Amino acid sequence: MDNKRSSQSSARLWLDQRLAALGETKSSMAAKTSISVDKISKMLSGVRGMPAEEKTAIAIFLQVTPDEVEQHMGKNKDPSGLPVAILLTSTIDRDGRIASIREPRSLPPSIVERAQAMVGENTQHVIAAQIRAADGLLAFLDDAVLLYRYSNSVEYGAGHGLSICRTKTEKPMLARIESARKTGEAKIRTVDGDVREVDLISATPVLAIIP
Repeated sequence: MDNKRSSQSSARLWLDQRLAALGETKSSMAAKTSISVDKISKMLSGVRGMPAEEKTAIAIFLQVTPDEVEQHMGKNKDPSGLPVAILLTSTIDRDGRIASIREPRSLPPSIVERAQAMVGENTQHVIAAQIRAADGLLAFLDDAVLLYRYSNSVEYGAGHGLSICRTKTEKPMLARIESARKTGEAKIRTVDGDVREVDLISATPVLAIIP
């Protein structure tokens, strides 16, 4: 018990030091990472696991590596306690709109093996979204899994390919980037073929699609 408490105190101290160095607080961290203060507290106390997407978001915010976050704030595990290779964190509907899953879960081993064959053995920061479209233009991909890396910026390589896009005014979506500026102004083509101008917060390319 003493070792557990010591580990929790060490995690809190490390986070407090990083926040102080950056002039940030837990509240600003929660706002900028979309991870509530309550969830952060549960991570630090070991009550709640840390999905890969959240670990990467925290690392970007704290300006450290995901490995450092894992080292200080806890291992990334699924409910069974086993290390997670790739987490399913969201779903994509018939219109390409992306919704987060309340409780991310690990992909089945058979899917992970196929994913590793497509993107390589190092899938530590890769996350997944599942298409759930019984009808519409994405129906032919219903039940397929898309692999991508979480990002808080417009990633190089997102242009002219399918990407997970986040804008200032709309829900995250699957879209093709026609053109984009470093300042975020972009022209995207949505699943239904509509071309629109948006202000991107982030865009990360789809690495692979597993039918």
